[in-house]
Amino acid sequence: MKEKKSQKSHQDDHQSLFPNIDYWVQNHGRIEIGDDDFMPSFAKAIDRGGVIWEGKNSYKNVDSALNALEKAIEKWRKENT
Repeated sequence: MKEKKSQKSHQDDHQSLFPNIDYWVQNHGRIEIGDDDFMPSFAKAIDRGGVIWEGKNSYKNVDSALNALEKAIEKWRKENT
């Protein structure tokens, strides 16, 4: 029988896969993933001032959207921190 991963272990996995997204949501703002009726992009990074990055209208899968978001936040960090 497989053991369930602890919540801490799961968080560590996420941080290692998407360190820039983790940094963003812990320190600057939020992300949104999915379709909505107001903005055409599938993935967004948002801070108090508004949307700092909008992705494409659709992606092959959620992993592709997360990878694009990770790269966009990495670029933002290099330019703004």
